[in-house]
Amino acid sequence: MGGAPVVPGNLKQATVRQQDDCAALPRGEAIDPAPWSRRLSQQPFDRSFCGTNLKPAFFFLCIGFTMGTKFIDSSAWKKLLKTHKLRDTSLAPAMSSYWDCKPPAYEGRLIALEKMKTGATKLSKDAKYKAVAEVVEFLGYLLKDIEAELKVTKRDKAKHEAKEKKLGAREVDLQFVFVDFLGSPMLSQKAFIEIKAPGRDDITLSKPVKGGVVSFKGIEIMPVGSLRIMTVSTGKASHISSGVTTYKLGTAKNLTVRCEEDSKIRKISAGNSAQVAKKIGSKATAGADFKILKVGGEVFVEGETVTAGNKSVSWEVRVPTGAFKLKVK
Repeated sequence: MGGAPVVPGNLKQATVRQQDDCAALPRGEAIDPAPWSRRLSQQPFDRSFCGTNLKPAFFFLCIGFTMGTKFIDSSAWKKLLKTHKLRDTSLAPAMSSYWDCKPPAYEGRLIALEKMKTGATKLSKDAKYKAVAEVVEFLGYLLKDIEAELKVTKRDKAKHEAKEKKLGAREVDLQFVFVDFLGSPMLSQKAFIEIKAPGRDDITLSKPVKGGVVSFKGIEIMPVGSLRIMTVSTGKASHISSGVTTYKLGTAKNLTVRCEEDSKIRKISAGNSAQVAKKIGSKATAGADFKILKVGGEVFVEGETVTAGNKSVSWEVRVPTGAFKLKVK
């Protein structure tokens, strides 16, 4: 075929775009956390864009699908299930894990691909799913994507390991412990970790923080390098904390990093806690972004409602600085 196919204007709206969770860490201070916690909505099975008489192969071509990883997308899968009132808890988590393991975290990708393959094969034989043509199509294309990606990932893993062996890299388990500015395990956060070392590609990892901990198994890193760590709220808009440190591998097979949010005391003149929150930040929340210590010189008792009417009094509050104190073990 010569030249690119002409795509009608209304089809451009159906072109599938994907946003993986392992994209490079955002730069700078002014970061909108929303893109990190959502994927773009997709409509891969709406034949109205292409006409009802088109064959499946042409249908997928006309909306921009190509073989690779286009079908390894939890958002498209969930949307398809919702459309046909089906339920599944096996594929979406594995798809997310796949994208959480950005190369060179090949081992994690291979594990996720095998889980997807097992889940998709099982569902393709289930009568409920076999009864829906669009689901059967999706699973068929997904299994092809998985097989292709397994070959590519195994090949890339072998090449990467050969190169890393020459450079002295080795496989370790990584664990990151997150403690908020009040000394409690961090909750409703997603962690982003960037590992840098001279002479090799950067490694970017991301995963939701569960119980204040994030772990990654079998990550190949250089003996000496640096870590950039950041957390972004997955719930209400909140402050972002980050930090940078160096590491040096010993003989152990694991590397643990303790990330403690730093804090400072601020004195604010206000009539009530709502005014305090507004002065700290337009979306600040007590407990998540600040803790009241004293009001008018008196120690604040948790649960008390304090208001000074039209008068302003001195409030002493503890707030996070946005920086992590990092300890590598």
